[in-house]
Amino acid sequence: MRTETVGENLYVHPDEAMPYLAAGKLDRRLFDVTSLIEQGYDDEHSTGIPLIVSSGAGARSTRPVPVIPKGTTKVLMACLEAVWERAYPVLPNTAGEAHTGTPAGGIDELDARILALMLAGLTDQAAAGQLGTSRRTYQRRTGDLTAKAGVGTWVQLGRHAARRGWA
Repeated sequence: MRTETVGENLYVHPDEAMPYLAAGKLDRRLFDVTSLIEQGYDDEHSTGIPLIVSSGAGARSTRPVPVIPKGTTKVLMACLEAVWERAYPVLPNTAGEAHTGTPAGGIDELDARILALMLAGLTDQAAAGQLGTSRRTYQRRTGDLTAKAGVGTWVQLGRHAARRGWA
C-alpha cells in the first residue's frame, strides 16, 4: 500500500493497482481519498460505490459495489490472525502415520517428522498437536535430537539435519 499527498489530496494506492496505474489502465482519481469523501463516498454517507466497467469495444456499464460495514475489516482481520496463529502447514509424512521407528538417515520416523515441523517454523505447541504428542514430549525429543547432533541451538540442529540428510 502506498500513500501520497498531492496538494491537499490524499491518494492511497494498493500495490496490486500500481502496474495498472502506470500503464494508464486505471484512473488515479479512484484512489483520491480526499475527493471521494468530499463526494460522499465514505462510510458515513454511502451504502455503495459506483463501479464503472469499460470493455475494449467501448461498451460501458455502471454497477453499485456495496460498502463493507464499518468495523467489519477489523473483525475479519482479527479472525484471520487468530486462525493463522493456530495453523500449521500440512507436510508429507507428518499427519496420521504410525510411528514405526524405522531408521531414516540415523534417526527414527518420529524424529524425522519433528525436524520437518521444526524446520517449517511451527511453534512447539502446534508441532506437538500435529504429531499427537504433548508439548513436553515434543520439547524432550527436540532436546534429544540436539544432543544427538552434538549442537547447542535449533538453528545448528537444522543445519546439521540438512547435512546429514535427516530433513
